[in-house]
Amino acid sequence: MTDFRDNPYYRHAPNGDRPLDVRDLERAYSSGRLVGCFVPKDQDAPWWARRAGAYDLDQAVAELRIPVFGVGSSGERIEGTGKDKLCAPWHFYLKLDPSSAMKGAQKTGDCVSWAIRGASDTTRCFEILGKGEPETYVKRQATCGIYAGRGHTGSGGSPARLSRYLVYIGIVLEQTYKTPKAEYDFRDYDQYVSWGMKRGSVGVPDDLRAITMVHGPRTTSLVVGMEELKDLLWNGYGVHCGSGIGVSAYGNPVSRLKGSWAHDMQICGYDDRPETRKTFGETVFFWDQSWGDWNTLENLPEEWKPWGQGMFALTQSDTWKAVRQQGTWVFSNTDGFPAQPIDNLLI
Repeated sequence: MTDFRDNPYYRHAPNGDRPLDVRDLERAYSSGRLVGCFVPKDQDAPWWARRAGAYDLDQAVAELRIPVFGVGSSGERIEGTGKDKLCAPWHFYLKLDPSSAMKGAQKTGDCVSWAIRGASDTTRCFEILGKGEPETYVKRQATCGIYAGRGHTGSGGSPARLSRYLVYIGIVLEQTYKTPKAEYDFRDYDQYVSWGMKRGSVGVPDDLRAITMVHGPRTTSLVVGMEELKDLLWNGYGVHCGSGIGVSAYGNPVSRLKGSWAHDMQICGYDDRPETRKTFGETVFFWDQSWGDWNTLENLPEEWKPWGQGMFALTQSDTWKAVRQQGTWVFSNTDGFPAQPIDNLLI
């Protein structure tokens, strides 16, 4: 793996001036004071963030076994399996971890690690329940392990870099770890967030990685098409998306684009049923925020529930405006993306 300290553009990343809370997160992102996500095609982001994103994307494409998802990426074809479906794989995550899944709010520019945590935990929970082994689920991930791989000690990170880094370090859970060298306590985000902030230029220690690398995603790939996105989500593969889109805090029940954020969020599922397309004019995609209770939704269809904290809905055309910026990544716990013979509505 390329040394994560060799990117000269990261020296321009701004240092966070203080922890953020739910009340000022949107203001910080909307004003550009906080750039949480480095994506090459986010035209509203600063030049250094775009260049850093482009650098990391090039590195990922050069080094990953399946850099871009497409038909033929695995031994089994999943093309077309997501068509005309209501897809709600986040229900698996909520079922296995009702007290913690999709809850909380970021306190620094670590949105990429929050979105990666949600996406990869969704992949993990889908697999666990698909195998009928709920007792094997322990905790959700600690975001600090992911955030420690960003390559600098300022705020923000690259979706390409940190997606690749998760495959490198494995799953760091919100629990304590003891090694011959140290003890790590990741039980409380408010306490461990500073650990990830400080270790941005050195990453996860080798003694900890020796434990965590045993479990976690084995494949991550860039997603560049909407039909491919549906197929992946339907087969239980978690997805996150870094982009420059901004979203209104009100939805009825579908939200609209508003402003611009250099931000990363999880894409949780979608509704591609004919009746949904008739009602809203097109397919609807479901997203999850890392800002806690920031939004208000009305007239939420019962079949979309239960809803995670911070979730919102966007049309396919609005979702495409984010996906086309080349910051959308998917996780698999196997080599490739084989078809998963699980109906994700049976939950």
